[in-house]
Amino acid sequence: YDDTYRGMSWKTLTQKTRKKILQEQNSAKRYFYISEMLKTFNHSHLNFTPPAHIVKPTSIIPNGTAKDINFEMERLNNEWVVTRVKNNSKAWRAGLRPGYIVNKIGRWRINKPSSERLPFFNMRMMLHHFPMRRITLECKKNTPVISTISWHLNSFSGKYINIGYIKDHAEFEYKTLTGNITYIRFSIFMVPPVKKAIEIIKKAREQKCPGIILDLRNNPGGMAMLSSAIAKEFCQKDYILGKQKSRRGTMTFPVFAQAKTFNGKLVILINHNSASTTEVFAAGMQTNKSAVIIGQTSAGMALPSIMVSFRDGSLFQYPIADFKTASGKQLEENGVTPDIKVEHSMESLLAGRDVFIEEAINFIQEQ
Repeated sequence: YDDTYRGMSWKTLTQKTRKKILQEQNSAKRYFYISEMLKTFNHSHLNFTPPAHIVKPTSIIPNGTAKDINFEMERLNNEWVVTRVKNNSKAWRAGLRPGYIVNKIGRWRINKPSSERLPFFNMRMMLHHFPMRRITLECKKNTPVISTISWHLNSFSGKYINIGYIKDHAEFEYKTLTGNITYIRFSIFMVPPVKKAIEIIKKAREQKCPGIILDLRNNPGGMAMLSSAIAKEFCQKDYILGKQKSRRGTMTFPVFAQAKTFNGKLVILINHNSASTTEVFAAGMQTNKSAVIIGQTSAGMALPSIMVSFRDGSLFQYPIADFKTASGKQLEENGVTPDIKVEHSMESLLAGRDVFIEEAINFIQEQ
C-alpha cells in the first residue's frame, strides 16, 4: 500500500530483525521482534499475531466463551469510563451506571496509560470473552469513594459472526425516539446486522419518519462493500463512496440510485473508535451530502487488507490498498471529521444523558 515505507528501508529493517531472531533462543521474543518491526510503520490493518501457545494470558487476551456483558466502556481523560448500560440488564440491576470510572476488572487493574492505537477493541474482546462466569468491577463516580459491582454473566444471546478470520459479536438494536425518529445501532458491518438495518430503514421510509439516527459509535468496520448496500437506501442518483487504489489497479465503491429511497434526514453518529468500513461509509455519505455526521473524529484506520495464516498458527494482516473519498481525502490517520462535534462529559453520563443522540434529535427536529 505504502510505496514510500514512510522513508524507511524495508531491507534494513528486515535484516536487523532477522539478526535479532537468529540470536534469540526464546520463541516468544522472536515473534515479539516481528511485531515490533511492523509497528514502526504505524499503519492500521498491519498486525502480526503469534500462535496461541506463545501468547501468555493477560488482561486484554480473551480467555473464555462468548458472554453477554450488557455494558460498554470508552477511554475518557485516560480512564476507562462506562458510557452505556443496557436498561434492566443484569449489569443495570447490579447497580452499574454510565459515568462510572472502572479501576479493576476481576483481579486486573486496567486504568493505566495505553500505548495502543485503539485500545477499545482489545478491551471489548476481553470483556465479551470474560474467562469467568461472574464479573466484578471496582468502580468510582466522580469522587474517591470506591465501590464493587458484581453479577453473573450469561452466554452471548445475539448473533456470533465467524467468517474466515473475522470473529465478533453482531449486536443490533433499534427503537423509535421522540418525534417518531428511528434509531438504529449495529456493532459490525457483516451481513446479518446490515440486513436487519436495511429492513428497518425501509420500514421507516414507508412510515414517513422524519429522520433516522444510525449509531456507528465503536463500530470497527467489517465487510467493506456492505457500506454501499446501506448507502443505496438513501440514494436518488448514482455516486461513489470512494476509491481504493492498489498496485493492481483502482476499485470504486459504487452506490446506485433506487426507485424508492428514504427522504427524511439521516444522521450518522461516530466516535474515536469508529473505524475501517464505518469510516468509508460515513465519509462517503458526508462527501455526497447524503447524511450529517455528528460526534468525534473517527479512528483514521481505513485501509483495505487481507489476512493469511501460517503453519505455526500465527496470523498476519496487511494492507493492500489505499482508500480516498470521492473528493480525494485520505482517511488513514486523518479519520472522518464530523459536521457537528460532540463530546461526552462525566456530568452528562452520570445524569443518564447521551449527548450524541440528543444532538442528533435536535438537528432532525430543527430541520
